[in-house]
Amino acid sequence: MMTIGYNGNMFTVKLELVNFVKQLIDLNVKQYIFLDDNENPVLVSDLHDFHSKLITQYTEALNEYYSETEKLKKLRDTKQIVGLDV
Repeated sequence: MMTIGYNGNMFTVKLELVNFVKQLIDLNVKQYIFLDDNENPVLVSDLHDFHSKLITQYTEALNEYYSETEKLKKLRDTKQIVGLDV
């Protein structure tokens, strides 16, 4: 899943958010107010921790997606894909 909970709020993990947080870190910004998925303002006071959680979740979701795609590539017909043993 491409969402994380942070400070009691939900954020959809997108590359735009990951890159924006990294840019803030590179600019030595210490804290920033983001809008969560429900458009609620959330103060993130530890951008390094937030960025780490975003990267971890994005990587895990992408690895899972890749694994599932590779499994589907190895199956030879529709019956195997949907799990029919005929």
